[in-house]
Amino acid sequence: MSVKLRAALLRHPWTVIAVAVLLAYWPLSSFTYTLTHGDTLDCWLPWRFFIATCLQDGHFPLWQPLQQMGYPIYADLQGPAWYVEAIALGGTIGHSILTLQALFLGYMIVGGLGMRRLILHMHRHEGAALIIGMAYGLGGFFTGHTMHFYSVISAAWLPWALEAQLRLMKAPHWRPALTAAVFQYFLLSGGNHTFTILSAYLLAALLAVRMVQHWRSNSFTEMRRLIGHELLFALATALMACGTLYATWEVVPHLERAKGLSHPEAAVFPFTMRACISLLLPFAVGADGRMPGTDPAMANGYMGVLVLLFAGSALVRKWGPEEKVIAGFGGLCFAAAFGTALPVHHALWAALPGMDLFRSPAYFLWGAQLAVLCLAAGTLARWSTLDVQRRRRMRWMCGIALLMVSGVMAWAFIHREGRPIDAGLYHRLRGSDTAHRVMLNGIGLWLVLTVACLAAWSDRLTVAVIGTLVLLEMLWGTGLAAWNTSVADVHPLVVKARIDAQQPLPFIPRLEPMGKATDDQAGLRHLWRNTQVFKGHPTHGGFNTFQLTHTKTLLDGHAGLVEAMARMPLLYLSDHLIPLARYVPEEVDPENDSALVVVDALPVVPMRVDKASRVELIGFEHDRFSALVMNDAPAFLLVQQAWFPGWHILVDGTEVPVVRANIAAFGALVPAGTHRVVVTFRKPLVPWLLAVSMLALFTALGLLAWKAGRIRPLAVALLLLLTLLALFGHRPRSVRLEEDLASLSPPPGLPVIVNTDRPGSVKPTLRGGEAVLRCERPTDMPVLLGHLNTVQGSQAELWSIGLELPDGGAELLDDRGWRIEEREELTAAVRHRLVRQPPAHPGTRLLIDALGGGKAICSPDAPWSPAYRIVVGDLARIEGDVLAIDLEYRSAPGARGMIVIQREREGRVPFYEAVPINDPHRSDTTWTPALVLRRRRELRDAQEELAIYVWNGAADTLWARNLRVRMLRSE
Repeated sequence: MSVKLRAALLRHPWTVIAVAVLLAYWPLSSFTYTLTHGDTLDCWLPWRFFIATCLQDGHFPLWQPLQQMGYPIYADLQGPAWYVEAIALGGTIGHSILTLQALFLGYMIVGGLGMRRLILHMHRHEGAALIIGMAYGLGGFFTGHTMHFYSVISAAWLPWALEAQLRLMKAPHWRPALTAAVFQYFLLSGGNHTFTILSAYLLAALLAVRMVQHWRSNSFTEMRRLIGHELLFALATALMACGTLYATWEVVPHLERAKGLSHPEAAVFPFTMRACISLLLPFAVGADGRMPGTDPAMANGYMGVLVLLFAGSALVRKWGPEEKVIAGFGGLCFAAAFGTALPVHHALWAALPGMDLFRSPAYFLWGAQLAVLCLAAGTLARWSTLDVQRRRRMRWMCGIALLMVSGVMAWAFIHREGRPIDAGLYHRLRGSDTAHRVMLNGIGLWLVLTVACLAAWSDRLTVAVIGTLVLLEMLWGTGLAAWNTSVADVHPLVVKARIDAQQPLPFIPRLEPMGKATDDQAGLRHLWRNTQVFKGHPTHGGFNTFQLTHTKTLLDGHAGLVEAMARMPLLYLSDHLIPLARYVPEEVDPENDSALVVVDALPVVPMRVDKASRVELIGFEHDRFSALVMNDAPAFLLVQQAWFPGWHILVDGTEVPVVRANIAAFGALVPAGTHRVVVTFRKPLVPWLLAVSMLALFTALGLLAWKAGRIRPLAVALLLLLTLLALFGHRPRSVRLEEDLASLSPPPGLPVIVNTDRPGSVKPTLRGGEAVLRCERPTDMPVLLGHLNTVQGSQAELWSIGLELPDGGAELLDDRGWRIEEREELTAAVRHRLVRQPPAHPGTRLLIDALGGGKAICSPDAPWSPAYRIVVGDLARIEGDVLAIDLEYRSAPGARGMIVIQREREGRVPFYEAVPINDPHRSDTTWTPALVLRRRRELRDAQEELAIYVWNGAADTLWARNLRVRMLRSE
C-alpha cells in the first residue's frame, strides 16, 4: 500500500468504515432487499411509525390505543418516544421501512467510528484504531441482532460513551463530562436497558480503578475534580433524560416484568457451544436455530478470525489498567453468555442488581467482543515495535487457524448431502444445509488465512496488510451471515407500498366488535404482528414485551371475559354489572354475557340499556376519544382501553369519576339523556419534561460544537431544526379536516358523494343533496359504486374527508366507467372530479378471462376455482408494472371469498396470500366487482410459477364470474 493511499485512508476513516459496511450489507444498502422479518418489521417499524403518526398529527406520543388494549407508549423505552432521532425524523420525513433500513446501516457506521475513537484513545495508533473500528462495524453482534433495533442503537453509542468516560477519568473537564452525558442520554432514551446495566458495571470498575490510582499517589485534588465532574455528568444526563426517567419511575409499579425475572426466564436464548462455530464461520449457524440450538439472533459471535488471533497474542504482552478491567469484564461476559450451561450467569443474576431485568444471556457477548477488540488493538498498535520472536508467534497461530478451518471444511465436504436447493439467491443461501454453509463460508476464510500465513512467514505482515486481510475476511463472513438474520426476501418499496395503501391516520374507526380488528397479515402481507398500528383499529391483539400487569392478567387469565369483550366495540353501554367479589371467571358465557362489566362496587343508581340506546364515535385521536351517548336511563360506559394513571372522562364538559372495570379496562357512569362524552389521556408534566430534556440536550450539543470546526455546528443546527419542525410544525388532522370541510363548496348541478369517517360532522355542513358513505376498505367499494350507478349525468364529485379511496379503488372506478379526471389535495381532505367514460387503462394486457358466466364456490365441496398459472419470467416480458386481478361475485351471508395469489417453485410455496373480496356479514345479491392490485417488484424470482384462483373459506356459497388477470401500466 502506497504511503499516500495509507495517509488518505487514515485521514478519512469514516469513508473506509462506511464503504465496508455498505459492501458487506449490499442487499440492504442497494435497497433491493428489506430488513429481516421478525421484530424489525413486527415491532420496531410499527412502533416508530406510530410515533411519527402522532408527531405529524401535532402531538407528542402519549397513548398507543391500537394494540393490546392500549398502553402508555411514552413510558415504553423500546418506543422510543423520548429519543431525539426518533422525534426529529418521525415528525419530518416519517418512519418508513426505508428510514429504518438507512438507520440500521448508519448505526453500524456510527458504531465503527465510535470503536475507532475508543481504540485511538486507549492505544494512540491510527492504523489499529481504523482496523478495529471496521471490525466492530462488521461484527456479528450487529448482524445477529438486526431485528433488535434498540440493541443496534446501544451497540452504536456504547463505544462513544465509553471513550468519553475514559477521557473524563483521565483528565476531568466539562467537555468530556457533557459528551458522556449526551451519549448516555442516547442510550437511555433510544437503546436497550440491558446494555445500560452492563456498561454501568464496567464504568464502575474503571472508575474504581482510577480512584484507587489517585488514592495511592495521594492525588486527592484530582480525585475531588473527578468526583465533581462525574456529578456534572450525572446531573446533565438526568436533565437530558428526565422524561425517560420520569416515565420509567411512573410505569414500574404497573409492570410485572419490573419486579424481576426468574432465572429460567432470564436464561432463555443463550449463546451455545454449538454456536461457537460462528467465531470462525458465522454463516454456518443457519437461519432457523436448529444447528446452534438457540435463536439465530443470539448465535452470532463473529468478531473476525484475524482479530481473535491478535487478541490471543495479547496474552504474552503487558496490559494497561484499562485493558485489564475490560479484559476481565469481557471474560466474565463470555462465560455468562452461555446461560445455564455455566454457573456464571446464575451467579450474576443472583448477586448483581439489575441482572434480573433482562433475558437472553447472549447479550453478554457484547462485553466479550469489546474485550477482544481492545486486546487485539493493543497488539496491533505495538506490532511494528515487537521483537522478531513475538511476531513469529503469529505464523504459528495463523497456521493453526488454517489447519482448523481446513479440518472443518474437510468434515463439511464429507458430510454434504446433494446439491443446494434450486431457488433464487435468498432461498438458495438460507436453504443451504450446514455442510454447504461451512464450505461456502470457509473458502473465503481459508484464502485469507493462507495469505496471512505466507505474509507472516515472509515477514511482510504489516499493519496495512493486516487491515486489508481483516476487511476481506469480514466482508466475506458478514456478507454471507447477513442472509441468516439481516435480510428478508422482499423489496423495501413493496413493504412501503403496502403500508401507504392503508388509510391515513388517525381516522375514526367503526364501532365494531373488537374481535373483528384482528392482528394479522390481511392486506399487509410481509408484516405479521401489530398490523392494526397501520390499519387504525383498536384491538386486543398485538405483541409487546412491555405490557401492563393488569392487561396481561386479563388477556392471559380471563379467557371468557376477554371473548365477551371481543364481541363488543371500543365504547359501549351496559347495565349488566357485577361486583368483583361475585365474579367467577369460569362461569362467564361470552355469548350471553357479552355486555358483562366487572367492577369493585356496584353503583347505587338503577341502570337500564334498551334497543334505542346508542353510542356514536364522533372523534378519535390517539389519546382522546369523543362520543355521543344516547340512553333513556343511566348506564355504564365501558372503554376498552387499559387503565393507567392519566385517564379522564368528561360528560358534557364536566369530569366524572373514572371507574376501573373488567380487570384491566375502565369506564364511567353516564346519566340518562343525550350527552357528549370525552375520554382523554393527559400527562400535564410531560410537555415540561420534554422541554427540559430538549433544552438540556441542545445546550450541551451547542457547547460541544462551539469552537469545533464548521461541520459540528451545522449538524447540531440541522438536528435542532428538524426537532423544532417535528414538535411544532404540525396541526391535528381533525382540525385540518374541519378547515377543509368549511372550504369545500359543491359545484352547481353536480352530484357529490362524500366518503368520510365522520358523518356527524360532515352532514350539518352540506346542502342536503349529497350522498354520505363510508368506503374504508376494498370490500366497501360496492357501496360507492352503487351510489355512482344512480348518477344521471356524466360527471360527479367525490370528496374524501377523513378517508381516502382504498387500494385499487381508482382502478376499479375506471373499470366501471368512472375515471378520475382531476384530483385536488387540500391540507387533509381530497377532492376528486369523476367523469363517466369507457374504461381506458393505459398499457392494459389481458392475460386470462376465466370462469365464464359464473361458478359456485362452496367449502368443503368445491372451495376453490381452477388456478390460472404463469411463470414469473414470462410475466416479466409483458408490458406493465401492476398485476391486476378482478372478477364479479355474488355471496350469501357468511361466505368468505378470497383471491389467492400463490408462488411456487420445485414443490415449495415461498409465498401465499389470500385477499378478502367480500364482507362476510353482508349479502351481495347482484354481481359485484372486486379488484386486487399487486406491484411487479413483488415478483422477484423469474423461475417461480404464479398461481391465481378464487377460494371460499366458508360453507356459505360464493358465486364468481369473469375472473380476469391483466398487466397495467401505472400512471
